Amino acid sequence: MTASLRLSLSQFADCRWVASTGSTNTDLMDMARNRGALARWPQLLGAHQQTSGKGRLGRTWHNVAGKALMFSCGFQLPWPHSNPQALRGLGPAIGYASACSIASHLGQSHRLSVKWPNDLMLGDGKLGGILIETNIKANSQFVIVGLGLNLAGHEDLSLELNREVAALDDGVVDYTDLVASLARTWHETLHQSVLAGFMPFHQGFESRDYLAGRTIDLWHQQNVLASGVACGLATDGSLQIRTADGIKAFNAGDISVGLHRE
Repeated sequence: MTASLRLSLSQFADCRWVASTGSTNTDLMDMARNRGALARWPQLLGAHQQTSGKGRLGRTWHNVAGKALMFSCGFQLPWPHSNPQALRGLGPAIGYASACSIASHLGQSHRLSVKWPNDLMLGDGKLGGILIETNIKANSQFVIVGLGLNLAGHEDLSLELNREVAALDDGVVDYTDLVASLARTWHETLHQSVLAGFMPFHQGFESRDYLAGRTIDLWHQQNVLASGVACGLATDGSLQIRTADGIKAFNAGDISVGLHRE
């Protein structure tokens, strides 16, 4: 897989796919912190198994070798760039762009949506999760984007987690092509976001907005911050909900979102 990715992603400084590692995001972030601009970027690192895979808010990404597609890409930006706030909506921008990329490889693409900020949903099951981390070192900002995508075994995982989980189930023929497509998409999305923030993705996100029109709860740790009906995203990528006190907007940060249950 490494050789094929290096051929497909000639604009990347290096692409590697290993048998096992703790976390591809952590490995690339360590490279950014320790070597900074001395390491060549962009970098792609994938693994057949992650022993310490992680998701948003410190959650563990459950994976079994051969049943999930797991990889990360690291990018270098000059710092400070023209608009330091431009990446505020990067999470939903990457989520939407990833959904579009996967949809182009998937027969049932109409069922693929994004649960804000960047969970990938197939029907009502979580298909994949995206983790974005950043670090500033000297005159560079490093952005690490990681994806865990379920390929199979979602029935067992649904029982284990007590929630609906989805998987591609051989819906994609060429996984190397999918990885390369996502890597290019993330690279393009990051640079578009630096130039124009979330605006280029705002209208498109509406077509794949899993939460739109649903009654939801926003959580911070164990506390409900707000409840209401999701009514799309603001132009900066923040989530808007209609509450009893009017429409309120929330940035991703440490917030988690769930469908409201009585």
